[in-house]
Amino acid sequence: MTSEPMASNVEYRLALRIWHPVFPPERISNELGFPIGGGWAVGSTRKSVTGDILSPQTMTYWTSPFEPENPDGLSGIILALCRRLDPQVAFLREIRATGGRIEFFVGWFSGTHSGETLEFSLLQMVGRLEADLALDVYAEPQAVAQHA
Repeated sequence: MTSEPMASNVEYRLALRIWHPVFPPERISNELGFPIGGGWAVGSTRKSVTGDILSPQTMTYWTSPFEPENPDGLSGIILALCRRLDPQVAFLREIRATGGRIEFFVGWFSGTHSGETLEFSLLQMVGRLEADLALDVYAEPQAVAQHA
């Protein structure tokens, strides 16, 4: 199910991110068995960069990094997260059904050209969990200019 990345100097960082209109971050952590890596609760105070009080948060935002013990390319990391979350599929579907959103956030760090194929069977597993897949690619400016 995994494929090899095109470049060996590629690094991936994956985080699970959830937004919900009602659920507090603690409930999400308790249900999923993941620590809270960051975020806020619906209704909590927001402040501007100058310290001014803004309207309260309209959604809970919860995030937790995911670092498997033996990462095997991007496909392997996503597969490990899918397997870890599969027992909680009912809760993930409840999140979606009640107005929330689930995202596998991937930071893709590459100093050169890179790529990876995500096989349909892996994407089906992500879809079964009702999660979105977000890819943020970070390349060195020199590498981007060479391929432009």
